[in-house]
Amino acid sequence: MLSWASTLDVLPFSLLALHPGWVKTDMGGPHATETVEQSAAGLIRTLDAHAGKKVCAFVDYQGEPMPW
Repeated sequence: MLSWASTLDVLPFSLLALHPGWVKTDMGGPHATETVEQSAAGLIRTLDAHAGKKVCAFVDYQGEPMPW
């Protein structure tokens, strides 16, 4: 993703890799910290916050940058 972004002077759109957090699902288990509703709401807020910004980023459901 970063190498793709570095080949362009101006990004034509945003490209986001999203981390949903540790979610209480069959995979996340009962000790996970977020409900499905919390994760989904956070992902929607994160998408809305990045709308129109033309960035390439890896962020979590709270909009915080994640290490590559």
